[in-house]
Amino acid sequence: MLIDGVDVREYNVKELRSKMGLVNQEPTLFNYTVKENILYGNSVASNSDIVEAAKIANAMEFIESHELDEAFEDNAHSLIQAMESQRFADKIRERVGEAKVNEYLDTLRKLDEKENRLGKFETFADLIDSRKDELKDTNLVSGFSIACGNKGNKLSGG
Repeated sequence: MLIDGVDVREYNVKELRSKMGLVNQEPTLFNYTVKENILYGNSVASNSDIVEAAKIANAMEFIESHELDEAFEDNAHSLIQAMESQRFADKIRERVGEAKVNEYLDTLRKLDEKENRLGKFETFADLIDSRKDELKDTNLVSGFSIACGNKGNKLSGG
């Protein structure tokens, strides 16, 4: 067998293997956020690198079209974060009132404690992102925070 006209037996096996990669037809995604799945491939990537990787993978349109999805993740912790975030808190309080917001938050906190006691695995923002601050050089659109689910089962859009 030849590679670039050279018999494969003449190559240094270790060097040859270091130049090879495998791209599966079905991508492997872990039950983390889009950002964390990209970081899994390069744990020292900067936010700029993360955006570039998403662009190369033609994923930016999908990510940007799902910017608000992380606010409605299906676990109590994420809902609490959404309700307390500057982005949504005022709108929610305006729509349902302060008393209802406090009631909902109390209920969600109890559910969050229960989920944690039961050991239910759900993604939480920045769970595995332990990069130094200088690597977080740009702000990522919120679509990078959507949870992929096991094997990407929470994603849709091709």
